[in-house]
Amino acid sequence: MAQSLETLRSSKVKSIFGRQLGIDKDDYLVGAPGLKRVVEDLTTGSTGTAMLAHGIARITASGSTQGPVQYNLPAPVVGVPKIILLESTSTGSFQFLSTPNGPGIRSASDGSSKSVVNLLGGGGGVVLWPASTSWWCVQHLYSSTGAPNVSYTTST
Repeated sequence: MAQSLETLRSSKVKSIFGRQLGIDKDDYLVGAPGLKRVVEDLTTGSTGTAMLAHGIARITASGSTQGPVQYNLPAPVVGVPKIILLESTSTGSFQFLSTPNGPGIRSASDGSSKSVVNLLGGGGGVVLWPASTSWWCVQHLYSSTGAPNVSYTTST
């Protein structure tokens, strides 16, 4: 069933900002055409840097000589996903480590605890879903070939 922005705006039962934003009968936010997210650019010069716990992180480095380049995953904020994308054709190694004393990573492949997300080539990416403050749950993103460009390991 199609829903236009006008249909959604008309369904609200509690106004937050006039007709533009409100809450519907099921307690969902309605009326905004979309949600803007922070986009942070990660380069090979920021190895070991902690990322934001929200928004989109994109690796913009190019070439195949990087690696391993490591970034620290932040502690999860429950309900706020983190998206990590390798936005280049790089064949370098990019690793995302859980912080010391920080969250674990539950990979979709086997459900066991991991500590590193590895992006394995151009186009790789993941969506990290924080089900609690101690676990990132992973949703793979796939390359145009259909093969995952991501692996999960217990060490670097």
